[in-house]
Amino acid sequence: MTGRETVDVNFRSQSISANMPSRKDDTEYAIRCEALDTPPQWLPTHCDNVLGFEVEIDGKTQHIAALTAARWHRGAAQVVEGVTKQISGSQGTFSRFKFSAVNALDDANAQKVKDDLKRAKHIGLIRVRVFRAISLHRTTDKGAIIALGEKRDLSIAEKAMKGRAVSHGTTLSAATKANVGEVLDVYWIDPISTPFAIFDFHYRSKDALRSEMIIPRTASPSVPPSLDGVEAIEQRVKRKSIALLRRDLRR
Repeated sequence: MTGRETVDVNFRSQSISANMPSRKDDTEYAIRCEALDTPPQWLPTHCDNVLGFEVEIDGKTQHIAALTAARWHRGAAQVVEGVTKQISGSQGTFSRFKFSAVNALDDANAQKVKDDLKRAKHIGLIRVRVFRAISLHRTTDKGAIIALGEKRDLSIAEKAMKGRAVSHGTTLSAATKANVGEVLDVYWIDPISTPFAIFDFHYRSKDALRSEMIIPRTASPSVPPSLDGVEAIEQRVKRKSIALLRRDLRR
């Protein structure tokens, strides 16, 4: 750690939560992971600094994205559009994320209901955990790549969904050929139990959001239409992110 600033990891992870309406069935979507240009900052303080973004969807880790200090002046952002899986060597496949409707089963057996009670807690949740890290080296060892994505079954026992406004989950599109990238070997600063930050996005249909009174049943004339949806959520998350960084990196 010689030549680096001391990093205090003894703090409580800060969480930001937002609700967002899902699009129509089978609509593809992407997740933009970005480091904002607001002081204080982690990436530009040393050439080996890294921010890791662990993308978890419906309770399963699907992708781990890394932003390096080298990208700071070229726009510190990475868009996660789906999952890449290795087949052999540098060859692999790529599948995009897409919203899909949950299929409620009214004839599920007791074991299915029991299993789905656990699953239903995570369906409709995109969670991004942010970790600070230090880059050690890049490797072209494709065997080090872990295939995280998987096909998802969105058939859930109706009894397991009672009391939950669950309408949509995430599935993967048909796989297409793709090249497998390099692996970045890092030393994690933040322990897995205490991420630097956690962003939760609860996505579901507008009807489901209205049933929970998260969005108004009728549009309010005082709220511009452009802010009744994803745009408003993005603005709120950015404001909260800036406040989080200013407060916790000063500790």
